[in-house]
Amino acid sequence: MLYKFNSGGIFFEASFPQKSNGKTIIILPGLPEYPRPKKIMEDLSLKGYHVVYPRYSGTFESDGLFLKRSPSEDVVFLLNELRNDKLVELYAKEKKKIPCNEVIIIAMSFGGSVALEIAKSDKFKDTKFIIGAPVLDFKTHGDIPGEQDLRNLKRFLLDGFPNIYRFEERDFDNLLEGKVISTAYDTKKFYGDITVFHGTNDEAISFDKVKDFSDSKGIKLLKLEGEVHLSIEKLVKFAETNELL
Repeated sequence: MLYKFNSGGIFFEASFPQKSNGKTIIILPGLPEYPRPKKIMEDLSLKGYHVVYPRYSGTFESDGLFLKRSPSEDVVFLLNELRNDKLVELYAKEKKKIPCNEVIIIAMSFGGSVALEIAKSDKFKDTKFIIGAPVLDFKTHGDIPGEQDLRNLKRFLLDGFPNIYRFEERDFDNLLEGKVISTAYDTKKFYGDITVFHGTNDEAISFDKVKDFSDSKGIKLLKLEGEVHLSIEKLVKFAETNELL
């Protein structure tokens, strides 16, 4: 069973294990993403994890405007709210507790860029990050043949998801100029235990770019031969296969 919460305007769903291992997983989706968390969350909870699936500000059930601030701020805010132990689920108004002593962030694509921004802070030195095909720099993304042109994404979201991703066009332009989520290249040190998965046949985000970046930053990269752009479900599967979960 999934419980629903709204904390400070950030909506999230959470699943609770019958027997907790004391660890909490935060799932950060790509863009766009269709929330379909029930099976993946419940499967992880069967292994003892609390699992949290937030909606970024200005998306789906959350308040506000998307990209008015970095989604990493939403995640940091949410983690602080979880630690404050003041959660009340929306339906039955029952108080719930989600442990935050050991946090694992599983993030895919756009969510991967959010996760890397979080990992720039030493406050997250004890956090495990499992990241699939992150966007490294929105300003230069698409500058090599075959990589997805994110300029088309703005119109796609406006036309296809008008009430789901609610943003002002100038804020999306700011994203593409690197003003919402800063480039990962300029960061000298990332904190936490970071593992990146990436398929060699990914046409949305260049494998070679991510490999060069990971090598230069000392980040562990697991190469997925022949794989295309991963789903969050596949990312979890590969993490389990490699005994990261």
